[in-house]
Amino acid sequence: MSNAKDLLSLLLPPVAYDTQQKALAAELSAEGNAFDATDESAKNALNGVAPFFAANLLTDWERVLNVTPNEDDSYQQRLDRVLIKLSETGGLSIPYFINMASLIGYT
Repeated sequence: MSNAKDLLSLLLPPVAYDTQQKALAAELSAEGNAFDATDESAKNALNGVAPFFAANLLTDWERVLNVTPNEDDSYQQRLDRVLIKLSETGGLSIPYFINMASLIGYT
């Protein structure tokens, strides 16, 4: 798939705008880079919803679950600790959350 700069340039009327013109090309490049960075951040956030693909958001899972990794732990060891802690607290299962909701008054 094309990057955002290429897609943005396709939105301009071809006769009215020359996308090779220096100022316009710089603007399209800057805006395209911003969209590409936003897209990458959105993918990271989506992957961070569950710890399996959390990547750089694994530290957030560790913080939320109060898991302190050792200095020399590999990513896989850290992920394993997070998954173990999740299973201790009920995991991400629907019955767990239904029970939790009922305990605080939701029906």
